[in-house]
Amino acid sequence: MKRLLGLVIALFIYQFSDAQFYAGADGALVLPFKNLASEIDYGYGPSVNFGYSFKKSFDVSLNYQVLFFGPLRPNFHISSESLVLKYKIVNLKKYIPYFGFRTGIFHSSAEVPYLVTGNAVEFRKKKENAFGMAPVLGLLVDSGWNEKLKIDVSGSFSKIWFKRNYKYLDFQVGLKYYF
Repeated sequence: MKRLLGLVIALFIYQFSDAQFYAGADGALVLPFKNLASEIDYGYGPSVNFGYSFKKSFDVSLNYQVLFFGPLRPNFHISSESLVLKYKIVNLKKYIPYFGFRTGIFHSSAEVPYLVTGNAVEFRKKKENAFGMAPVLGLLVDSGWNEKLKIDVSGSFSKIWFKRNYKYLDFQVGLKYYF
């Protein structure tokens, strides 16, 4: 029994010996599809993430993103808190391609016309929460400035189950710093 316990502890320590924390910030460009495309032209916004890399192959991160949208619908935005899982396919030192999956809770907020009196229009805030997910495909590139700093380029296809299902392509470019 003591040997089995010792083996389990040794495997546990070995599993986390190559692990490290990272933090990052990204900028996104959004291209809408279907229902969302009828309401907006494009979107953009920042995101921040904090993650943990296991054995330099698997990443788990928490992501917060806010997306603002073009002039067709002013004061409309979508924010999200999500969990992102990534698998790094191969480590080519300078380039590390990966694929992953993002899922979380999405919140929309918009101003909609509420009351029209003469020439004046009164607006009210409309908020909605929903579940969403997205497959992710990306590439980590060595920044050249510091071995711990990576440039992250990724794309994803998001689907969010609001009352009107929203779908969009999300292209992100950002920096990740591995501690």
